[in-house]
Amino acid sequence: MNRLMLLLIGVVAPLLAQASEAGGGHDAHQIPWDMLKPQFLNFGAVVILILYFGRKHIAQHFKQRHEQYRDLVTRAEKAKDEAESHKHKIGERLTRLEKNSEDSIRKARAEAAELKNHIIKDAQKLSEKLEQEAGRSALFELERAKNELRNEMIQIAVKAAKEALADEVDDGKQRRLQTEFVEKIQVVR
Repeated sequence: MNRLMLLLIGVVAPLLAQASEAGGGHDAHQIPWDMLKPQFLNFGAVVILILYFGRKHIAQHFKQRHEQYRDLVTRAEKAKDEAESHKHKIGERLTRLEKNSEDSIRKARAEAAELKNHIIKDAQKLSEKLEQEAGRSALFELERAKNELRNEMIQIAVKAAKEALADEVDDGKQRRLQTEFVEKIQVVR
């Protein structure tokens, strides 16, 4: 390739110098055909030389370009086939998902209704337990209140009895009651 470039420079440079010297005396309104003929001949000679010496390189270059093009076309077709296959698979999956989505929605609604019924039943059981517990608590509190009331009444009665005994019973009566009490206890044993 370097030899070809050197040859072209060697042939074209003197021709260009000769063409530039010859262009000095022409009319501005006429085409200088006499001066253009050598330039056309030079250009034709350069083209012929390029084709003659460079045809193998040019042919090889275009052959490589053709192979590269064919390789790219093959790769593009392969990529296109893969993309179409992938598109087809995605379409099938989408169709399956659309069919299954209705079933999934129905199943989800059924499960939600079942879960709702289960929650309602659990809530009813819990409310019954709470109601029973509240009833038991109320009974317990009622019994406790009754016991407190009894204890209070007993304390009031004992206090009233002490006061009554203190007012009515003197020392002699007290001794006589104690002896009777002791006698009665001995009989009971």
